[in-house]
Amino acid sequence: MLLDMNNALKALASCQSGATAPATMYPGMFWLDTSIPPDGYLRQRNLTNTAWVSVLGLPAKSTEAQAAAGTDTASYLTPKMLAEQQGASLNYARNRLINPAMQISQENGNTGGANGWYPADQWVGAYSQPSLVASYARVKVGTQYRLRTTISVAGATPVGGEYFGILQRLEGSRIADFRFGSASARKIIVRLGFKGPAGTYGVAIRNVTGSRIYATQLVITAAQANIDQIRTFEVPGDITGTWPQTDVNGMELWITFAAGSTYMVAPNAWATGAQVAPTGMTNGAASTANVFEIFDVGLYLDLTGTGQPPPFKVPDKNKEMLACQRYYVMQYSIYSKDVTSITTCYCIATLPVDMRPATQTFVQKANSGQSASFPATSSYTFLPPRALRVGRISSAAANAQLFHEMTGISARM
Repeated sequence: MLLDMNNALKALASCQSGATAPATMYPGMFWLDTSIPPDGYLRQRNLTNTAWVSVLGLPAKSTEAQAAAGTDTASYLTPKMLAEQQGASLNYARNRLINPAMQISQENGNTGGANGWYPADQWVGAYSQPSLVASYARVKVGTQYRLRTTISVAGATPVGGEYFGILQRLEGSRIADFRFGSASARKIIVRLGFKGPAGTYGVAIRNVTGSRIYATQLVITAAQANIDQIRTFEVPGDITGTWPQTDVNGMELWITFAAGSTYMVAPNAWATGAQVAPTGMTNGAASTANVFEIFDVGLYLDLTGTGQPPPFKVPDKNKEMLACQRYYVMQYSIYSKDVTSITTCYCIATLPVDMRPATQTFVQKANSGQSASFPATSSYTFLPPRALRVGRISSAAANAQLFHEMTGISARM
């Protein structure tokens, strides 16, 4: 009798733990179903004692009938999965793109430029169609910015390795928890604000080595032409390939308007190659009347399994500026001193953030000036992680001499 009582209390304390349902069932009883790894799933008998219903978590993509019948076992979120989802809710809402609302344009402001131009920080225009002349620029529509691509000389139908689009490169550390390149790779979601002519265009994710690519079609109907559209795309996690997770280029997001056969791949499946677009694309470069705009772009983890991104949030501009300055910063430097001989004079400037460890490049920008004893050009040395040394060699002794300049420092990928 005592043994039976102890067994009953033990079963009650462990919520009838087991891989199969208890042989005797009562309305309202609990059962910890251990058949669902790694931590099991807590179920409760319904009041009519006809089925087990969920207690912790929610069925993932299942019907109420499946949940009531217990036939959606493989779809349940375990307690551990539920805790991960709830604990990671802020992470889920975090947009992995930098400058997704195009608020920051340190280098070029609202001035347009051609291939290789950064119309806004971290967004670069790219095309290789020989006959095409296009311009990328940041524009303000209402209270928000977007990137506009215009065509001044139309491009012939792209062939071979020709392409036309815009992209952002992401540092590997920003997407390390995507776990790409492993068996636990996670699904991600791309959110895109798009406006353009009717046609079929492309959205693609690829790795830095150009060996893994997932592309999907962006179809704009005649009724949707030149009207703001919000599109979302689910991208399954890539379990193969090389996806760096450090401070190097780890992932690229491409939005393509045209591409030749070499740069197109069958849509909606991971493939091996260096393509940037799906097959079946329209030549968006075919007419000078074609204007493309992108805005409010997002890249998120899909922790809920719904395939839906969180609501788009315009980032805090000051915080986003610091994020951008990890890759590009404009720095003002000034040096003033009596020059007693021909010698190298230095100015040390502190940068606002730690820049990405890389081989920095330097471009002397506007507001440069110098006294007669200094040349117009400077030498530059980056002093990790956030200092710049600017040097000039004086040409003669003189009092109260100075040099000053604005320098663009790039650690872009």
